[in-house]
Amino acid sequence: MNQADSSTIVVKRTIAATVDELFDAWLDPDSLAQWMHPGTTALSTASVDARVGGAFEVLMHYPDKPLRHHGVYRQIERNRKLSFTWISDATQHSETLVTVEFNVASAGTEIVLTHERLPGQVACAEHTQGWTLAFELLADLAAKPLVLVTFDWVPEMPRGFVRDIRVRWALEEAGLPYRVQSVPFSDRNADHFSHQPFGQVPWLTDGDLSIFETGAILLHLGERSEALLPAGPRGRAETLEWLFAALNSVEMASLPWSLLQFSGNNDGTPGWNMMDSFLKKSRLAHLEPLLAKREWLAGPFSIADIVMADVLRLVDRFDGLADYPACRAYVARATARPAFLKAHADQMAHFAAAD
Repeated sequence: MNQADSSTIVVKRTIAATVDELFDAWLDPDSLAQWMHPGTTALSTASVDARVGGAFEVLMHYPDKPLRHHGVYRQIERNRKLSFTWISDATQHSETLVTVEFNVASAGTEIVLTHERLPGQVACAEHTQGWTLAFELLADLAAKPLVLVTFDWVPEMPRGFVRDIRVRWALEEAGLPYRVQSVPFSDRNADHFSHQPFGQVPWLTDGDLSIFETGAILLHLGERSEALLPAGPRGRAETLEWLFAALNSVEMASLPWSLLQFSGNNDGTPGWNMMDSFLKKSRLAHLEPLLAKREWLAGPFSIADIVMADVLRLVDRFDGLADYPACRAYVARATARPAFLKAHADQMAHFAAAD
């Protein structure tokens, strides 16, 4: 860090990534939210209108209250320079100016950030520390090979239940570094269908590998972490049988039941009565005594529990577990895990940021 004068700071960092990748990380709201949260903040939320004269906003969610940063883009030169105003509580709500320059370096890309018009030495010190910590997070983000792709926005009703939560949950349980990328909910183009042939989400990219369907993604992640899938043949086999049971036996019954609940077609028609009986008598009634005797499905917590708990969580949303206390307690245990709480909060914040 160099200080040009009492109101200006300069922070430099070389990051092992291309100029193109790092430039996009400043203007893509999903990426910006993942690294622009230094210090004790949880994941930020961000909105970006990436054009000269366009506005941006970053809400850093500190424990006591969110801290709002906002401004307007003054200059955007692709892969060379960004310039924007920066206003927040930390600038005493005065307009300051940030210029970010991107230079190709032997070890990647050098970022040179100049922050001008800061109101005094305290603000200079605070922003030096903040930008330095943010660059650490940007470097971490650039090093992450796993990319989770989900919609940029969905209506309120499915929020918290969109299938990317299963992948987020698994990534958090395993502690695997990843970043989130958005695709449009309303305009699903040919590239989307090349990754997910049914136009759904999520999919996961791991280097040159692109994987769709949550079961396949979780199995892939399980191969990378014993926190998700035991290495021993017996534990692995038991986990996989319960993974497929959750997807094929239980969700096959719970999903049409839930869709009828969503649509309001739960009024005692023959079709409804058949689906309700099938779910409860043929599935939940058999799960109930099993879950009353064990904490998790196959020994330690695994990808099988991620899927089964998420399947049952949707049933419980419509009070379908009222007569199955062991199933309900199982869902409560699973959703009390820190990894689920973070995955759920991140998904809710992700979709809310696009409202």
